[in-house]
Amino acid sequence: MLSSMKRLWCCLLAVVVLAAVPVSAGAVGTKRLHSLSTGAVVGTREYEFVPPPCLDQYTDRTSVTVDRGHRSGTLSMNVCSIPRRNGSDLTGTFTLAMGKNTLSGTVTGTDDVDFTRTCPQSYLIPLAIRYQLEVESGVGWFKNAGGTMTLAGTWCSPGQVRTPGPIIGNLTSELTG
Repeated sequence: MLSSMKRLWCCLLAVVVLAAVPVSAGAVGTKRLHSLSTGAVVGTREYEFVPPPCLDQYTDRTSVTVDRGHRSGTLSMNVCSIPRRNGSDLTGTFTLAMGKNTLSGTVTGTDDVDFTRTCPQSYLIPLAIRYQLEVESGVGWFKNAGGTMTLAGTWCSPGQVRTPGPIIGNLTSELTG
């Protein structure tokens, strides 16, 4: 009987000790954050004109394959794009959603006309894209994430408002958590 009581107390003590250890619910390590937010990007982008100071405003919805192809998510951006010679500069916000796990923050970047890149014949303007995404908050796996991600690739602009054009490239990350 005494032996059974000692075992019960040991088990209860172990449960109390484990319950007292702080656990970051949903957060993952830096290596895992990197694998979750790095991958090939395939999707579309479209734009529409809005009043100044933004000369054109667009929403970019891109399907992102990450974690060595085992996970995928959606990268959405709302940006203000300011045209300049041979391209544009942009600023805005982004959200990367993978189920209930999200990253969000600010985006800055450039689109530059680059006729050395190839697009399907029906699309008029190949643009080299390079966007810097600065993480400001995260939920779930990304709860304690910080750092930056870079989206680089090609957008094949159809040159028409509210007409989607394909976007392909890579999303790389330097996230910490």
